[in-house]
Amino acid sequence: MKRLVLITLLTTSMSYAGWWRTYGGAAYDMGNCVQLTSDGNYIISGSKNNDDSLWLLKVDTAGKIHWSKTYGRSEGLVTRWLEKTKDGGYIIAPRTPSLLKVNAQGDSLWSHDYGIYSYCVQPTSDNGFIVIGGTNGFGYDEQLILIKTNPNGDTVWTKTYAEPGNNRNSAFFIQVTADSGFIITGKTGYTDPEYNFWVDLWLLKTDRNGDIKWSKKLWWTGVGRDL
Repeated sequence: MKRLVLITLLTTSMSYAGWWRTYGGAAYDMGNCVQLTSDGNYIISGSKNNDDSLWLLKVDTAGKIHWSKTYGRSEGLVTRWLEKTKDGGYIIAPRTPSLLKVNAQGDSLWSHDYGIYSYCVQPTSDNGFIVIGGTNGFGYDEQLILIKTNPNGDTVWTKTYAEPGNNRNSAFFIQVTADSGFIITGKTGYTDPEYNFWVDLWLLKTDRNGDIKWSKKLWWTGVGRDL
């Protein structure tokens, strides 16, 4: 049995106070992302029942559950990331579907499947969204895939990225930058026919249209190691 655990720590210059809570049942339940809500509480995303249901959980500042929602029943429903939206709801990047929008009570408003496994999503200044993902969903993607959507999740444009000669290109996180472009962290590397692999930390900067301004491989992890 594995349960979701939430730990909070409040600090002052003189003292420490905190609490921890567990949520879930007898099956494998997991949390992947937590954010502060506009009313000062917490929203947690993850999965329930061995990844067969996407799980969204809102709790107050003492960890008491306000509401708990599950979505779908399909293998691999793991939430990678969620963010608050201007309307008080949340935008969620599960592994599949690629994007899910819910209101402040966690009721599903819409979902889209772009044929990718999404890793991270961020709202954009035009009330749309930017989604980074890949083709595999387990960190072994051949290409990074960046999708810009409108406020309803409809695709505006799609970009793909891969380092020349590398067959493993995956993402971890995306952030909107001050110039309305995007910064992406991920990894890039190569797996040979005998399954030896080389992987580097990868940092990409794009403009607002997803065109690469620069790309850096920051360090080398060596043969047979991964990030």
